[in-house]
Amino acid sequence: MSDVVSRPTPSGPVTTFNHGRSDLFKDPLGFMSDNIIVVGFEGDDHDTLDGKIFRLRLAKKSPTGGKASQMGRDLGLYSIGPDSVITLMNGLESKSHTFKAYFCPYRQGKTLGTIVGSDADFMFTTQMDGCTLGIGDRQPDGTHLIYHANVGGDVGAQQTALTNAFNAQGQTVGTVWDPPKYRFEMGQAELCSTTFGVRDTATNRWTFYAQTYQRANTIPDKFFLRDVKKVT
Repeated sequence: MSDVVSRPTPSGPVTTFNHGRSDLFKDPLGFMSDNIIVVGFEGDDHDTLDGKIFRLRLAKKSPTGGKASQMGRDLGLYSIGPDSVITLMNGLESKSHTFKAYFCPYRQGKTLGTIVGSDADFMFTTQMDGCTLGIGDRQPDGTHLIYHANVGGDVGAQQTALTNAFNAQGQTVGTVWDPPKYRFEMGQAELCSTTFGVRDTATNRWTFYAQTYQRANTIPDKFFLRDVKKVT
């Protein structure tokens, strides 16, 4: 993986929180190559186009809470969310400090959005397993409009929903991250995507990435990392 960004600095005290060689806050792409983050948090049930900032926390799952690997290599397995979500989870081994992040909301059957700017260095959205994410072009003030569309996995309907949502804000969809780009492996709808953004603090520019993985519904759940790739 060749995409490199300036290391974003977490808001608040710096705490090393890593697995293997990587630290999310110093080396986000390295961290996502050594660990799987599963985002079960859905955010608000409405648009957050005011650039709302969330206080999120990483929580590492214990072996009884799930296992992650890639081609025989053991990986760390994490959840992410605010304390109101993390405190309800079982099978956790450790937690990070809180950090600021934008979060693109999700609800079944809806198209919800947010705007990312310069007030945080990360953006996340709910695990994607059939949804479509639309990322708007960079605006003169450095912001991006982002929408997460769910219309039952119907790619065409989700594209239409994104187009309508962006048009309502006077913009057009710049980049689309849809199921044909992340969901299928050997013709089967197998993979999920943790889609996230990282702000380069040196240039105030955002880059968006996707971590794709397969989930096996076993006891405990098993996750198999496929890759981490640049979306835009």
